[in-house]
Amino acid sequence: MPVTHTQSKINHKPMSELEQAIKRGVRRALNEEKKKKEVRSVVREALSELLTEDDDYQEFVQGVMNTLGIDSPQDLTEEGRERFFNLLGNHYNEATDEADDVPMDDIKDQMEPEHFKNGAPDFLKKEERVRKAARKVVRQVLNS
Repeated sequence: MPVTHTQSKINHKPMSELEQAIKRGVRRALNEEKKKKEVRSVVREALSELLTEDDDYQEFVQGVMNTLGIDSPQDLTEEGRERFFNLLGNHYNEATDEADDVPMDDIKDQMEPEHFKNGAPDFLKKEERVRKAARKVVRQVLNS
């Protein structure tokens, strides 16, 4: 039987060299697959970290909204929303992805009754009553 061109190429190398070439090819393919898995793992980890960071931020935002007695920034006037988002920006450190240790009362103090669409929340109404009473006492003392 005559030897064809293809057979002569295949038979040109001894079998051990062919086996070695195949093994190298398989190893290369396995290494590439391993690298792809490592890349996928790194991407998954990074995404997980980002989602966790978003959860921390969302938790902070929700805490501020609860403190202010609102369900959404839409419960605030335009000026109130601007103040609200400035407060968030000032008290959340993006570099460390952590909220500053600021007492929520300090955040409350930076909001005014006119920042709320549906009227001032109870904490501001109480503060306003205290301010009025303090002004009344100061006037009485000054007039005496």
